[in-house]
Amino acid sequence: MTPSMDTVVQLPLLWALTAFLLTTWLPFRTAFRPGLWSIPGPFLAKFTDLWKLAAVWAGHLEQTIIEQHRQYGDLVRIGPITISMVDPRGIELIYGLKSNFPKSKFYNAFMAVNKGKPVETFFTTQNMLYHSAIKRPVSSAYSMTTITDNEWHIDKIMEKLLWYLEAEFCRKIMLEHNRYWPMASFLWGSGYSFDVISEMTWSNSFGYLEHGADINSMIRSLEADMDYYAPVGKMPWIDDLFRGNPINLYVARKSSTFAKLAVDKIRERRAKTTLSAQEERDFLSRFLKASKTRYQTVDDKEIASYMVTNIVAGSERTAISIRAVLYYLLKTPAACKKLREEIDTADLPDGPLGYTSVERLPYLGAYIKEALRVHPVVGLPLERVTPITFQLPNGQSLPAGTVVGMCAWPVHRDLATFGNWVEEYMAEWWLQGSDEDEETFDYRINRMKRADLTFRHGTRACLGRNIGLIETYKTIPTLLRALNIEPVDPRTEWTLKKAWFVRQADFKGVCLRTATSTSFS
Repeated sequence: MTPSMDTVVQLPLLWALTAFLLTTWLPFRTAFRPGLWSIPGPFLAKFTDLWKLAAVWAGHLEQTIIEQHRQYGDLVRIGPITISMVDPRGIELIYGLKSNFPKSKFYNAFMAVNKGKPVETFFTTQNMLYHSAIKRPVSSAYSMTTITDNEWHIDKIMEKLLWYLEAEFCRKIMLEHNRYWPMASFLWGSGYSFDVISEMTWSNSFGYLEHGADINSMIRSLEADMDYYAPVGKMPWIDDLFRGNPINLYVARKSSTFAKLAVDKIRERRAKTTLSAQEERDFLSRFLKASKTRYQTVDDKEIASYMVTNIVAGSERTAISIRAVLYYLLKTPAACKKLREEIDTADLPDGPLGYTSVERLPYLGAYIKEALRVHPVVGLPLERVTPITFQLPNGQSLPAGTVVGMCAWPVHRDLATFGNWVEEYMAEWWLQGSDEDEETFDYRINRMKRADLTFRHGTRACLGRNIGLIETYKTIPTLLRALNIEPVDPRTEWTLKKAWFVRQADFKGVCLRTATSTSFS
């Protein structure tokens, strides 16, 4: 049957009307959704997630959210169904052990690809039962007791770092008769932390410190991945379109850099007939043992996901923390001097320092806590989805299906918790004041701790938290005791590359050898 002329004319009109409804009516319907329409925020954000994507793409979302909260208050609408919250009371409600808020689709972008298929990890999964099932068999491997029992992995890499700094320093003196040596951020940052976490995971480091370079482009690859994940995660369909579409996955049929590395290491370990004492106790051996006792839950895919999570979270994240502590110490000479005095009078052993010998140092703990308050590693909100109507601390309710998140940067600058000096580096804030009684101090510190999102919170808190803390606590005093580290120019500022992680660059320090010889062997 041949369609009539009227039908032919009406079809384009129908398509045009459909397109109009999809592009105008639906966004307006979402913008004025009950429970959300009254929450203030940027005008564009009420209609589209493009506002979020643009802010992340520009590299300043965390600063933008700080400004938005100072303008609009505790709640800011940063997307059609996305709310940013800054009240620290919301941390326990949204992320606490009793919370049942799953992660949003933002985390889909972080999934590695193994043989052309996306791989869920306990970081990316939105299935809370699955998360508990795959976390339980290996959680003991990340306990403080287990990590401290195996911190000789860190010592091994730290000795390489100290040897390199000593050898390079002496070479500079002999060749240039100069007691100063430029300290590249690579050496006290990413390369060092990558070597540490690879040593802890499979008892063999990448070798960045020996070569002084990103020899396999792993660091550059991770940074490129983070620069991609952060913006596209704000509009997950973009990742589905470019990276996750079935055609691309079928044609590529390949694994991501980190997934391929993990699969290769598993294959190499299984091919060995005997293991060294170090290998028997590393993460990979613990994962393989878990696969034998929990074989229905932990297969090779899960082992690979554990290893990918280790490398991604345990390298750059810790490197950023170490750089932050050193940066603020160098920018605050009085604080650096006080910490050196504490280290010098603490009767510490030679060589790499043990965690138990330094974690009791009050100034060290205060300076690390304050650096991580001022410069938390993650620069984006930790998005969760409300499964039911959610009542906020102020009594207001959010409808089911709302994406709600808290970003550490504005939370760590909450005026009610930290006072008017939130932008200043003040390590003494973590110590008991001379005119402060024990009860008042405990109340203040506990309130500050409840506002801490450094390592996230609750059941989805960073599993490698203890690795990062131990590595940072060991590295900072060991370096400060071995070398006087000074800024080239205290007035200079670093530059920040802001994606999922807020990375630092372009801050140059110099090493001045201390008068007291320190054993590096």
